[in-house]
Amino acid sequence: MPNAEILEIGGLLVDQRTLRIEKEFEYKIRPKNIKLADPESLRLINYTPESWEDSRPLNEVLEELIPIFKDNIMVGFNIAMDYARLERVFFENGYIFYQRKSDPFYRRRIDVLSIAYAKLKDEPQIKYFSLRELCDYFQIPIKKEHSALEDSRATYKLFLKLLEF
Repeated sequence: MPNAEILEIGGLLVDQRTLRIEKEFEYKIRPKNIKLADPESLRLINYTPESWEDSRPLNEVLEELIPIFKDNIMVGFNIAMDYARLERVFFENGYIFYQRKSDPFYRRRIDVLSIAYAKLKDEPQIKYFSLRELCDYFQIPIKKEHSALEDSRATYKLFLKLLEF
């Protein structure tokens, strides 16, 4: 749901030249109105009030993300959706990137789904091009599905496989 609150942000900071992981980050976001959340989404991320006790306000997390994203390339699976949601919450929290130089996301996005489709579109075993299906195809384990950090790890491993393919 594109207008739903973001409850979790996770990812990897990877050296752009060596592609080695330099840092992992994961934030649980304190919901403003959990009653509006989709129950299925809450189930998928294993949300409980107890498991979100250490969550932080979104504006604090956004402040920490800007230097992480600055001058880096955002790589993700179906990145258009993640980018649109991040751009919206940055805007809603007063971060307006008027100049391209100040936009930490400007021209720095790679979509692993698009790469997978381009390389594997004729592969009969792949029908839906989901992260799960592609990870199964390359035998990449996903320890905890629908976890922002674990999905990032799986996307990273998939990206490396696709570069070799």
